[in-house]
Amino acid sequence: MKITLYFALSCNGFIAHSDGTEEFISDAAWKLSEKLAAQNDAIIVGRTTFENVENWNDPQYSLDALQVKERVLVSSDENYQPKTGWVHAVSPEDAVSTLEARGCMSAYLVGGAQLAGSFLNKGLVDHASFYLQPWLVSEGIPMVKGLLQDREMKLLSADVMESGEVLMEYQIIYA
Repeated sequence: MKITLYFALSCNGFIAHSDGTEEFISDAAWKLSEKLAAQNDAIIVGRTTFENVENWNDPQYSLDALQVKERVLVSSDENYQPKTGWVHAVSPEDAVSTLEARGCMSAYLVGGAQLAGSFLNKGLVDHASFYLQPWLVSEGIPMVKGLLQDREMKLLSADVMESGEVLMEYQIIYA
């Protein structure tokens, strides 16, 4: 299964402020997220990210509205019951095997930082799409947490937008 990691992030590598707010991330970043999701069979999201987006209470920004065949919420809590339309997985491997059993060939991993680190540590991420926002954030949540070893990436493309935002596409290299 091909898995693409996506993050909108500040120039200094933060995906959110320490309190989880993301007002420095543009509306264009969400539109790009919708487009990238539609290119995949499934979306994979961590519990904290899922709950943060749900708490926005804004129908314009809804993980449920993304045009994908399957939705997986990863939480290590085996008793967690996701809302209707979502499948629960307890680990990255569980998420992948669940999606493969449902006929999915590609997935879009949208966070959060700990889940990204877990997927990278298991060698499950093939590509990364980073949408760099023209901001420096004083304190925040880094793009990846818990990475056990350095990972090389090969730049596939970089597109600079009029707004100063930059979309970078990478292939993850596993030695």
